[in-house]
Amino acid sequence: MADEPLKSYHTARIRKYCEDTHRPPFHHIEPGERYLRTALPPNSELGNEHWWTMNICKSCMTPEKGKSNV
Repeated sequence: MADEPLKSYHTARIRKYCEDTHRPPFHHIEPGERYLRTALPPNSELGNEHWWTMNICKSCMTPEKGKSNV
């Protein structure tokens, strides 16, 4: 349970990067768009020492990737 990522859905107030892919072309989450914010706690099985967070836009959340739509 401690290694499971935390997930919450938000509506962007400011422009953010969609971090689903870490290679170009990068795209943005524009103000007013829904996005998923996920976090992995410290000392997970990946060996991270701090909280790791990630923003994922609605268009990148597809059932094929194992993510649910907002």
